[in-house]
Amino acid sequence: MATGSYGTPTHKETGNINTVSYTWTAAGGVVAQTKTEAATAGVPAIKGQIQRVLLIPDEGGTQPDDNYDATLLDDDGFDILDADGTDMSEDRPGDDLRQLTPVVFDGVPRLQVTNAGTTNAGLVRIIYLRGD
Repeated sequence: MATGSYGTPTHKETGNINTVSYTWTAAGGVVAQTKTEAATAGVPAIKGQIQRVLLIPDEGGTQPDDNYDATLLDDDGFDILDADGTDMSEDRPGDDLRQLTPVVFDGVPRLQVTNAGTTNAGLVRIIYLRGD
């Protein structure tokens, strides 16, 4: 059962480079979506190599609590961020997961957030090279 919510995703394609972005809002400090719930929310399936993931906190009164944690799960529940989403900064949008090792991906990516604070929010941006 879903906790928290995703906003409507946007998808941008420039040649072979694709970007998927969507907002998230925590409920009780948590965002947790199943694969089906993420797909229903409109998160598109990604087939290709994820190059970069940006976690951008909201500003003002709705930024996540400092040291919030995020995972980006594949269809098997594996965290493709490899724990690099732990202890994220509440106010540094440039704190985008250090250097993510590119990951081959085929499925619906599910962002999970903990320790974010009630009704706090942010944006996730996934940049990937399309695979055929």
